[in-house]
Amino acid sequence: DRKVLADVMHYLGEWYKNKGKSLWCLFMYEKVVSILERLVQKDPTNNDWQRNLGVSLDNVGRIHEGLGEGEKALEYYMRSLEISASLVKKDPERTDWQRDLGVSLGYVGGIFEGLGEGEKALGYYMRSLEIMESLVKKDPGMTDWQRELGASLDNVGRIHEGLGEGEKALEYYMRSLEISESLVKKDPGRTDWQRELGVSLDNVGRIHEGLGEGEKALEYYLRFMEIMESLVKKDPGRTDWQRDLGVSLNNLGGIFEGLGEGEKALGYYMRSLEIMESLVKKDPGMTDWQRDLGVSLNNLGRIHEGLGEGEKALGYYMRSLEI
Repeated sequence: DRKVLADVMHYLGEWYKNKGKSLWCLFMYEKVVSILERLVQKDPTNNDWQRNLGVSLDNVGRIHEGLGEGEKALEYYMRSLEISASLVKKDPERTDWQRDLGVSLGYVGGIFEGLGEGEKALGYYMRSLEIMESLVKKDPGMTDWQRELGASLDNVGRIHEGLGEGEKALEYYMRSLEISESLVKKDPGRTDWQRELGVSLDNVGRIHEGLGEGEKALEYYLRFMEIMESLVKKDPGRTDWQRDLGVSLNNLGGIFEGLGEGEKALGYYMRSLEIMESLVKKDPGMTDWQRDLGVSLNNLGRIHEGLGEGEKALGYYMRSLEI
């Protein structure tokens, strides 16, 4: 039975993905697509097979995207989008199909954003947002849909931010923040929701900072830092949380520096540096962490320079230069 074979290939693909073997994963996912294409060709009225084909196309697209092959990913995402749109046309009341369509639009928007085509990305993100809003309106208790609505709002906010439209970005980020806060209130034990709340606070803080509202930014950045400190305390082995904590400390250092409080800024920059150093020590091959470390060293150099401590500043600048 071809459907069983497709399921087996899919699970093998997942296994390879979890092992970090992207090319093997891609090979399996492409096999699944070709099997499902033949099934859909045999019976185009089978909506389940069509939906499965759409999901499989997304899987292949995601792997290409992860490999930095945006144009290729776009081909698969666009085909998946066509399938989702045709299914929703058949039965507009099927919320699962609507959700699939919203997700597809988000994927396509993400590719255009990555290709630097902000205006195009915005069009897809806005359509995705409209779907997610309508779903949450239908069933406000569905936390998964609420989260996806939050992600859609973030996408739109990020595009406006990139286009230099800070006030507009703030509107979307604030709505996303409200969703994150309500979710954490519902279940404070969900660390993934807490982290998402932290990211939302960071987004809002960053916009206020960009608008020259340092005091306001400080409030949001402090809350972001508190969340990340509590998460790192819960699981000190989570390097992604450690990095987030390092970023939040850097943000705070930047605000205090901007407010002319060099000594305070220095404290936060030093704590951030310690975290970034420990991360690079754990995995020297992670270029993102190395870049973060370079930023931390530059920040410290700048503060010491501002305090008239040239020798100290030079030490940090030299280390940054080496990276």
